[in-house]
Amino acid sequence: MPVFCVASGTANYIIVMLILLKVALNLMLLLTSNIKSDSLSAEVIVVKVKFDIDRKLYNKFQAAMTFQEKDENEVVNNLIAEYLKNLLNNTTAKDASADEGQKITSKKANKVDPYSQKRRFVEWFKQQTYQDRPYNPVTISGYTGRIEHACQSKGFSSISTKNLFEIADIESFRAIRSQIEKCDGFNAVNTETHNGFTAALNMYDRFLRYTSGDDSVSAANASPTPNSHRWTYSEDELCCKRYFETFVIKKNTIDLTRFAELLHKELPDISIGSLKMKAQNIKYLCDELKIPNSLVAKSLSQYSAQSKKAFIAVCNLYGIK
Repeated sequence: MPVFCVASGTANYIIVMLILLKVALNLMLLLTSNIKSDSLSAEVIVVKVKFDIDRKLYNKFQAAMTFQEKDENEVVNNLIAEYLKNLLNNTTAKDASADEGQKITSKKANKVDPYSQKRRFVEWFKQQTYQDRPYNPVTISGYTGRIEHACQSKGFSSISTKNLFEIADIESFRAIRSQIEKCDGFNAVNTETHNGFTAALNMYDRFLRYTSGDDSVSAANASPTPNSHRWTYSEDELCCKRYFETFVIKKNTIDLTRFAELLHKELPDISIGSLKMKAQNIKYLCDELKIPNSLVAKSLSQYSAQSKKAFIAVCNLYGIK
């Protein structure tokens, strides 16, 4: 049986011209069961098979050409079977790898349509109230714009999700928020918007808690009760910063309620009562460490370990020991 081999390029590609009998049936049998055929000498059809092989396999083909005719069929059949088996295994492995990669990519993405999410957020925001009054449309528009566009500026180059409305679950949002707050652009945007970016992030956090079924956030209620809120470290830290700026550095004389009302604008999902208690906790820590402060109010000693950690961090930030 004549077999013609033509090397192509660097000899990694060859064209094998095989004169086979009932080639389709034989290839199927070789592919599925690796059964050898010894009846390749009747009807003649020409099949051109091109495949990629390594140098070792190419050498095998070269060696096969030196066999006597009675051995040639067996050698070629074995070689085809070996190649097809490897090809099938390799293709299956690649498909499995591709499927797994797709699963991982989908899991990492886990994003929603930002336009639909934005619409839901705005509709929900319009139902919220501050001091028994609906939020100003300008405030709603400002918060929405920061959530949608703030991370697109140069100061947030490390943040892969540029439109935060693509995030629909609370855990993913809080994870990316912690990254945002470490970016160079965070303080700049917050200063420019008078802490409006933090307020927007807090409001979106509150919206995601509501959509996730958190009973402490109702559809049309300003804030949960003081004891129902779970303070995050960033909220504790923000309260400490504002306290230091107001009562330690500037020695302002505003009263406790007014301070809590101003703070509530940045932390709208925390009640004014909770914010007043937080300020009293901070005052206790200031008095305990003998840090002069101008707040005239009773101090409260029941603070958490997280609150003290945030307090110490802010002391270091402002160089107060």
